[in-house]
Amino acid sequence: MFELAHYLGFRFELATAASLTRKGINFQKTESPDFTINWKGHKIGIECVNVHIEKPTLKNLIYKIKKAIKRKAGKRYSIVTSKILLFIDVTNIYFHGLLRGELFDEKELKERIGCILNLTNFGGILLFVFVLNKTLSRFELNYFRIDKPKIDPLLKDFLDYCYPCGSHDVYDFALPEKG
Repeated sequence: MFELAHYLGFRFELATAASLTRKGINFQKTESPDFTINWKGHKIGIECVNVHIEKPTLKNLIYKIKKAIKRKAGKRYSIVTSKILLFIDVTNIYFHGLLRGELFDEKELKERIGCILNLTNFGGILLFVFVLNKTLSRFELNYFRIDKPKIDPLLKDFLDYCYPCGSHDVYDFALPEKG
């Protein structure tokens, strides 16, 4: 039986592949990490993970993101190199937060995730949320980027090119329950 977690993970990997393709980035689909990119003569890895809950909870939902980061940080690829990025689909977590009337404060989220990031070998973490932008009548995969303070310059260059920091506000939106 194909589990929901596998489906959501596959769909997020597919969305990541599409995002890279739209940006003109050549990549190899690998397994650990999920993507390998030759960037300016050096290898960069991207590991993807989907974070979700099955049913509503009263717990602070950031714990699920932290748990996923810690789990992925223990994998072999993140011990061997610092040229690994972690992409996390947090659509479901944002959906449940919105149901509870709790929107995540970006500054607090950056601080809390940044503390965990510093304990890993990931160079950066991007949190992705699928949203329906009602104004533009389209689905979007929006992200929030958190770089390690001493991020590898190669990773920073890649991120600045493909996933630059900035602001894209969507005021009239809907969130799917599952990313």
